[in-house]
Amino acid sequence: MSRLVKTSKKFKEFEFLNYYKIHRSKPYIYRCLACHYIQIGHTYDEVAKMLHYSRNSIMKWVERFEQEGVKALLETKTGRGRIARMCAGHGVRVGG
Repeated sequence: MSRLVKTSKKFKEFEFLNYYKIHRSKPYIYRCLACHYIQIGHTYDEVAKMLHYSRNSIMKWVERFEQEGVKALLETKTGRGRIARMCAGHGVRVGG
């Protein structure tokens, strides 16, 4: 069983539920909910089990918020996903 998470005053006072209700994007919802559950006293393991995310992901989200605030917490990397097999608008196959 993991221990309770120690967080800063800024983390404890931030209203994650209200924030995610305003910004209803899927990554926002899960990250804000994870932080909310940590905020009310759940452990990383409990939150990971509830939301079906890895413990490490949740730890990174909390750490990101602690270091850089909500903007960094909700930032997602661009360029994810499979590379297109067709050139945009040309109809010519790229590669094999």
